[in-house]
Amino acid sequence: MTDSQEVETTTSQGTMVQNWKKACIEFVQKQPYTSSITGVCILAYIIQLFAWKNSIALGGLSAYLVVQKFQLWRVVTYCILHANVPHLVLNMIALLQLGFLMETRMGPVFFLKAIGLVNLIATVLYCAICYAVDLTLSQSTCINTITIGFSGILFGLLSIESMRGGISNAAKVSLYGIVNVPKWTVPWCLVALMYILIPSSSLLGHISGILAGYIFRITCFNRDDDFVDEDWVLGQYVSIPQ
Repeated sequence: MTDSQEVETTTSQGTMVQNWKKACIEFVQKQPYTSSITGVCILAYIIQLFAWKNSIALGGLSAYLVVQKFQLWRVVTYCILHANVPHLVLNMIALLQLGFLMETRMGPVFFLKAIGLVNLIATVLYCAICYAVDLTLSQSTCINTITIGFSGILFGLLSIESMRGGISNAAKVSLYGIVNVPKWTVPWCLVALMYILIPSSSLLGHISGILAGYIFRITCFNRDDDFVDEDWVLGQYVSIPQ
């Protein structure tokens, strides 16, 4: 390699780094809460690994510990904790995709309110479902199970968009090119697929997130006219049949 080629290569690499830095700064400025939540989750996992070995036991969501022991901090801490690197990476990729679009469309403040309310509703539903299941089956397994991760909230955000037009909406979407399903059923299809592929995933946590998104959409989100593209979120996960 000649000296001129080395200079060109160095210049090209420097330009790429500058462009990457600029793109990151612009993303943080335009999606401050998506960036912040992603950063907090990554930082929390680093702390889990090196400084807080029993973080899941102390911060995970347990219906029994929240309802009967009043350990209310778990309502916030459980969603930023993750079991392993794949769990963290998959959730953060989904958050960056959803957050980039939703925070841009909804505005940072409304987006943050949506996350907060979906999380609160999902937590209440999760605890109620756990107690109902255990009461029905005469056991105490569900209420003592500890769940963690941001995926419940992600399913809630996805279900908010899936309810555009309501259940009566005849629009269908192609689920990974395999089958066409009504748009409002997409979160259910994805949670079923995830449970089949990853049986250890929190089925009740994901169902609670979906129901929370539906409740939020019906009661708090009558803002259809504010959005330009009807399928701006679902289009990231499924394709619209032509």
